[in-house]
Amino acid sequence: MNALLKPTEQAHAELQTAFDFFNRELFASELPQCLITMNRKPRVRGYFSPNRFIRTDAETTHEIAMNPAAFATRRLVDVLSTLVHEMVHMQMFVAGKDARRNYHNKAWADAMEAVGLVPSNTSAPGGKKTGERVSHYIRS
Repeated sequence: MNALLKPTEQAHAELQTAFDFFNRELFASELPQCLITMNRKPRVRGYFSPNRFIRTDAETTHEIAMNPAAFATRRLVDVLSTLVHEMVHMQMFVAGKDARRNYHNKAWADAMEAVGLVPSNTSAPGGKKTGERVSHYIRS
């Protein structure tokens, strides 16, 4: 196997590149670096977990988890929109505007729209923008 094509390195490098691009272009490079993981949690495309990992120096690192099962079944733009969705959760946490676990509040909904994603509990126009199970669609 070619060392340049190791699956783990390739997948994580691509996610890191996407994170850095969106952080720069959508969040003015204000988000801290985080650990991007992959998790096959059923019915979950991704999630943000604040201060999930503790380094040996006692510093914490946030986690954004992405579900690789969705990579093969969804368009790339949709997979990347999930990454941005979770980055908005991170933005809310860093700004002190996060809601209780699993809740999507108005501040989050407004921040989603600011980056071109429309919150919707149906993943389509007309859905509720706040609440427990809120996804999004990409504004056209």
